[in-house]
Amino acid sequence: MKHLEENRVNFKNSNKLLSGKRSGRPSNQQLMKPLKTGLSMAELLNAFSRRSSVYIKCRDLGIDNTLVRKSMKNFVIAVGDGLLPSLEFADLILRQEAGEDIEKRLTSEFLRYISETSPSQFESLDSLVNLGDMLNPPSWFEGARQMKRKIIMHLGPTNSGKTYNALQALKVADSGVYLGPLRLLAHEIYERFNKEGIPCNLITGEDRREFEGVNVSACTVEMASLNRQLDVAIIDEIQMLADNDRGWAWTHALLGLQAKEIHVCGEPTALDLVKRLCDSVGEEYEVKMYERLSPLSVEETSLESNLKALKKGDCLITFSRKNIFLMKKIIEKDTKLKCAVVYGALPPETRSEQAKLFNDPNSKFDILVASDAVGMGLNLNIRRIVFERCEKYNGKEVEPLSVSQTKQIAGRAGRFATTNSQGLVTTLDRGDYKFLKETMEKDIPELKYAGLGASLDIIEKFHFELPHLKLAELLVSSISTDIIEPIKGLSLQDKYQFIVSPAKIGSVHNAFVEDCLFKFAVAKAKVSDCHISDFVKLPAEVPNSIEELNGLEQRHSVVMLYLWLSYRFPETFSDVSTALVLKQECERQIQYGLTELNAERQKKFFGYEGATGKKRKEFIEEKIITSFFDPFAVQSIKDPNLHDKKNLNFRY
Repeated sequence: MKHLEENRVNFKNSNKLLSGKRSGRPSNQQLMKPLKTGLSMAELLNAFSRRSSVYIKCRDLGIDNTLVRKSMKNFVIAVGDGLLPSLEFADLILRQEAGEDIEKRLTSEFLRYISETSPSQFESLDSLVNLGDMLNPPSWFEGARQMKRKIIMHLGPTNSGKTYNALQALKVADSGVYLGPLRLLAHEIYERFNKEGIPCNLITGEDRREFEGVNVSACTVEMASLNRQLDVAIIDEIQMLADNDRGWAWTHALLGLQAKEIHVCGEPTALDLVKRLCDSVGEEYEVKMYERLSPLSVEETSLESNLKALKKGDCLITFSRKNIFLMKKIIEKDTKLKCAVVYGALPPETRSEQAKLFNDPNSKFDILVASDAVGMGLNLNIRRIVFERCEKYNGKEVEPLSVSQTKQIAGRAGRFATTNSQGLVTTLDRGDYKFLKETMEKDIPELKYAGLGASLDIIEKFHFELPHLKLAELLVSSISTDIIEPIKGLSLQDKYQFIVSPAKIGSVHNAFVEDCLFKFAVAKAKVSDCHISDFVKLPAEVPNSIEELNGLEQRHSVVMLYLWLSYRFPETFSDVSTALVLKQECERQIQYGLTELNAERQKKFFGYEGATGKKRKEFIEEKIITSFFDPFAVQSIKDPNLHDKKNLNFRY
């Protein structure tokens, strides 16, 4: 399928699939410096014949190393004798002086030389090129291409009613699906539809509730079925198609859903990208723009670092779990107002319970202290958003919040048809106020890339064509790949499932989850029963320290991983009933630990004994500054091993 240049879409690899380079090895450009200028033809060819990057490229293409070395000798002789008109010395020198990469030129001609002198080596390369056409993903979805689909875009800011309006079409459809970014959102739609008398299934990675004869489902995006014909589909938070890690799922859903009518909801920044995707496949689209239903304004001043200025209905935003509990402790001491908390590591069910406490006017939990996890997936009756600061640790360094991040969070203030219909936003400290004020006046940049990933089918075809490559060399380097690759007894399909599983690993605080992922994979390889009770033991008491709370969260992650695997390998992970009991008890303990945290126990969390004045300020600054460098615990910023993570994503 040809793409018109004006409709061309830029894609980037946004999952752990299909590496553009071999795992763990620097790119060819990093291996050596460019070939020197001023060399004679003999010197130039001699230098080229010794370039390891050339041999690595040939090996990655599956060309026999003995043949490569033999062909290189003959290639050098042929060029030196002037038998290859396309490689005349004078022309090469002119190209080099003009800034052209001569190594690339020589490598291309060398591969052409091998293909002409040893054509059998290149029989499979044509099919590889077709398989790897990552710039033409619409051709992957033949079923969708054979349908006449209509795309309806519902675009607007937070609290504009865009998703509500899209859902009206799904409610009256004979068959359809809602696709959301979080199982919390999928569960909300599932419950809402069934309460309204509209039979609805729930399909997430860890939880499936399907009923006979029911043709409407609420799913997480990754669970979208692209082989079933539907009347209506909704893709929520469409701007996520540019996400580095999960964007591929939104792109695949938009291009691959076999639905007559597809409603996409999200930020206006996705408009141009979605239009170009539609144009690239010749599909009709309609755009509906929405304005915010309730006003949102930046207050005239910050809180001047005064936490006592917080009022009922406020949400204080901070960006590490340590800070969340620190702020909760100080607020409850200084204002006598109780705080609910929400952050990403909490189980979705616990986040929902904390949101209910905050929304309930009779619960006495009048303030919410939260991370940017409030930006999506929770219905919150927030009067005012207060940024504790406007910068966030991104895994490598502290950086200012983007325009999109700032507006997404700020937009949670004010909720239509409630007592807090007018939303307010400000900062805790004066130093952040100017940044917030200026950022809120900026437009969010348009999205430039759509995420792209390869399906298991494509991975299998690549593996068939390049059987000598390990899975870790086919996939983008990741911790999961490194853990799973060495395990013997797993098929390619098995390894793929474990690598893309929702295991929360990569931090020293998730070592238990990482260990369980490995042991679960070993159990599958050995075809042995795997009982969750052998791995997860819950404490007799609720968490009494930050470490104990983290331990419970890790246990919950392992239980959810087990449930996810139970749908892929039911013969190995069959202890579902026990896992569900552990899940509920774990969530109960976490919820109780959060809501019943009293002053004495908070002292144990932080060692803060209620100092006042300058000492308290120094204590808070020390905790906040150091906790920037780890979202889970205070560590020394001098630690050279802090957050030494691989960059798993790249753009084509």
